[in-house]
Amino acid sequence: LTLAMPALGKGDWDLEGPGRRIRDFLAREGIGFVDLAPPMKAAFEETGRHGFFDFDVDPTAEGHRRIAAAMLAPVRLGLGLD
Repeated sequence: LTLAMPALGKGDWDLEGPGRRIRDFLAREGIGFVDLAPPMKAAFEETGRHGFFDFDVDPTAEGHRRIAAAMLAPVRLGLGLD
């Protein structure tokens, strides 16, 4: 979120908290998921582009490509293609 809205990073908030709680809940319930935060952060560190529109947190075309790349292997595995 701070990649798309840098001003949020200036507060004293636990911005990782909501994602951490969701991940913990899904793991506890045995629900599979793909955490997109790490690949989006890595792409930002590599390119300096966050992959979101500047006016909201929807992904740009580049952001959608990053998301698709991150989801390809887990989806193929879930479908029994690998």
